[in-house]
This record gives sequence, structure tokens and C-alpha cells, in this order.
Amino acid sequence: MDYNYIPVESVQERDVDLLLIEELNVSLDFCKWFISAIGLGQTVSNLKAFRSISDYGLGETDILISYSVDDRTTFILVENKIDASFQENQFERYKERGKAYLQSKKCDDYHIALVAPKSYCENQSNFSNYVSYESIKKYFADQKNIRADYKAEILSIAIEKERRGYKAINSIPVQAFWKSYYEFKDFNYEVFRMNKPGVVPYNSDWIQLFSERLKGVTFYHKLEKGFIDATIKETPNLKSELPNWIEIVKHKKSISFRVKCYELKRTISFDVQIEKVSDCFDKLIQLENWLYVNLQY
Repeated sequence: MDYNYIPVESVQERDVDLLLIEELNVSLDFCKWFISAIGLGQTVSNLKAFRSISDYGLGETDILISYSVDDRTTFILVENKIDASFQENQFERYKERGKAYLQSKKCDDYHIALVAPKSYCENQSNFSNYVSYESIKKYFADQKNIRADYKAEILSIAIEKERRGYKAINSIPVQAFWKSYYEFKDFNYEVFRMNKPGVVPYNSDWIQLFSERLKGVTFYHKLEKGFIDATIKETPNLKSELPNWIEIVKHKKSISFRVKCYELKRTISFDVQIEKVSDCFDKLIQLENWLYVNLQY
């Protein structure tokens, strides 16, 4: 019976990430094809792929591919996009992460690639290496089996989403708060780095910050919850005992050092909350200083 349904109503970038991660980890044929599509050699071994990797406090790699060629380890740092805009300096941060991997001897070579619908790939100038959704879809369609046909259909839905031109809906009051926050930070607290706000949807309540002194630590100012998390992938060694004003919070794949601060309302004027914001930054500085002195890498 034909129900005229599609498998899912909408495909998100995370869905495509997981689709690619699965294929890269279980299908050598797909691995060879994908690496060749980027313009690299095909003779590979020890290939592994990982999703959503944040290293060195330099943002996030959507998919990290690691493989060996002649006993040399190569990393491919993949950015996956359906229709969202690039973040400010996003490609530059990919290069910084790649260089950091080389310096830390985690790999001997690295490459950066974009995976996105064809029209997206062809209308950007940051990523010179890219693999289009359409070419990946064709790869699956050419396999001529039920499993591959399903994956091709998922990519078709993602391509159609990009064609429809879906964009995040900006919230003017929330955007105004974020922009004022960014300007306040930039003027008073240069030790912290923050992406300049563009489109800011209504639900955007967690502001992400990075310290120039702390690699591998991401600060999340959770406005309405009234606390700041310094999040790190692995439990670190500490030089001194944790003070009572810092709480340890364990997540599924990371831990956070948490401090309480004032609750802030992103829909209310920044100016009327500026004293609370200033106090929150005092707490942030206090947390950053303690971690800088006490974290052992």
C-alpha cells in the first residue's frame, strides 16, 4: 500500500552527521570514495570517524576523520552545513585546530573539508575542498540496495530543505541583548573570546565564551539558569582542592566546573541588567583564574 509518506519530515545537520559517521566507521568502500572525493589518496588504514569534537578551545569540528597512510596519521576536519550561515571566522578556527593537532603530534597531516548541498558548496569561498550532498546521495543510489536507498532518501530531504531556504527566525530583543553583551565583553574583558552575534533565535539562552589562556575549556554563560559552566571533555587533575564556591557537574561526555551568578533575562534590556552582568563577569573571571592556576594538563 502506498501511504505517500516520507521517512522524516525534516533532516537536521546532526542527522547527516550520524549518517556519515556510521558509513565512515563501517564501510571501507565508502571511506575510499569519500577520501577520493575530497581529492586525497585511497590507500588508507585504521580509519575512525568521530562526531562533534571540541579541542583546544577553538570551536567544534562536526566530523573528525582519522586514518593512516604509510604509518602517517592524517586528520580530515569536516564542517557539515545544510542551510545555516557560517559563524564568524569559522574556517580560520578549523585551520587553528588543524595546526594545533600537528603541534601536539596527534597527526602528521590534516585537511579541511565542507559537506553540504551543492548550491551551498558552490556559493561559498572559505572551503576549497568539499563534497556535496548530491554526490553522496548518488554514491548510495548506485549501491542499489534497500539500506543505501534509504540513506539516499534522507539526503534528498536534506537537499530539499536547503532549497526551501529555511532560516532561523531572528528575535530582535534577544539579538539586542546578545549584541550588547558582546560589546560589553569586548570592551571590558578581552581575555575572553566570543563569536559576534548574527541571527539570534528567541531560545538562544547559552552564551559561549573561550579564554585565551585555557585550551580545551569552553565557558557557557547560562543566562536564565543563573550560572556559568566551564566545560571540559575529561576529568582533569587539580593542583589544589576544589573551593566550596565551585560545583562539579558531570555530563554524559564531559564535566563542568560551575559557579552561581545572577539570573539574566535575554528578552529584557541589557542596560537595566548591566550591574548583574558585571557581577556575572566577576564570577567568570574568578573561575577562569582558579582554573588557570589549578588545572593540570
